[in-house]
Amino acid sequence: MTDEFRNKQLVEACEPIRRDDPDLGARVLDASREIAAVASEAGLKNVEPWNNHKAHEFRVWCQTARIAWASGRDLNPAIRLTFSELIILCVCCFFHDLYAVRRVVEETIEHASAEDKILKKAQKILIRLEHMIGGAKKARAVLIGRPDLISLVDLRRAVGLIAMHDLCKVGCPWPLISDFLALYFFEGDVLWPLDPEFGPLADLQRKGIMAPDLGMLRKQAESNLNTQLLSYPKTSFDGLMEEFRGGTLMRTAEGAKILAEYLRYWKIEAPAGL
Repeated sequence: MTDEFRNKQLVEACEPIRRDDPDLGARVLDASREIAAVASEAGLKNVEPWNNHKAHEFRVWCQTARIAWASGRDLNPAIRLTFSELIILCVCCFFHDLYAVRRVVEETIEHASAEDKILKKAQKILIRLEHMIGGAKKARAVLIGRPDLISLVDLRRAVGLIAMHDLCKVGCPWPLISDFLALYFFEGDVLWPLDPEFGPLADLQRKGIMAPDLGMLRKQAESNLNTQLLSYPKTSFDGLMEEFRGGTLMRTAEGAKILAEYLRYWKIEAPAGL
C-alpha cells in the first residue's frame, strides 16, 4: 500500500467536509495524516493478511467521515460536527483494530457441530472482548502523550468507543442511535465487509486465498451481507433498539446509501426498505 494510496484515501474522507467548510476540511485532513502516521508506527504497517487488509482503517475512515458529515450532530444534517468530534472519529477509525487477535468467524460457528457451536461462540466472545479492551489500552498508551493530536477529554471518548466497537458481535445491542459518534463510527466499520475493492478480498485472504476471482469475491460479499449486516440485528438487538433500514445494521440515511452502492457493485439485490 503506497503513500499515494494512503493520501488519496485521506483526501477522499475529508472531501465532503472541505466542500462545505474548506478551512475545517483542511484542518481535519492535516490531523488525519498525522493520526494515520502515528497509528502506522504503532502497528498498522505490520498488519498481516490473517488479521486484516492494510486498507481497512483508511476505508473505515472514508465511510465514517462521509456518514458523520452527512448526518450531523444528533442525526441533524443542518448541525455540523466540530473539529474535536471529527478527530475523535478519526482516532477511532485508525486505532480500533491495533490489537490483533485470531478471530472465530461466523462461518466457522455455522459449520460446527452442535456441541462445538457452544464452545466456539464462547471463544468468539472472549476473543472479541480481548480485542476491544486491548485496542483501547493500546490507543490510550500511544496517544496519551500527544495532546497536539487529541485532547485528554477527547481521547477518553475515543478510547471508550474503541473498547465497545465490536459489542454487537458478542450479542450486546450497541450502539444507541442517540450516541451519534458511536453510531457513525459503528456504521463506517460494519460497511467494510462489503467494500468493493477490499472487504470480501480481506476475508478470502484470511483463508489463504490470495488472488480470488470475481465470482469468489461476489460469493464472499453475499455471505458477509447475510452473516453480519443481516444477522446481527436479529441476534444482538432482537427488537430492543430502533428500526434498522432494510433489516440491515444501517440506521443513518447515508450509511444505507453507501450500503446500497456497494450492493449494486456486487450485483446483490438490496433488502426491501434499505
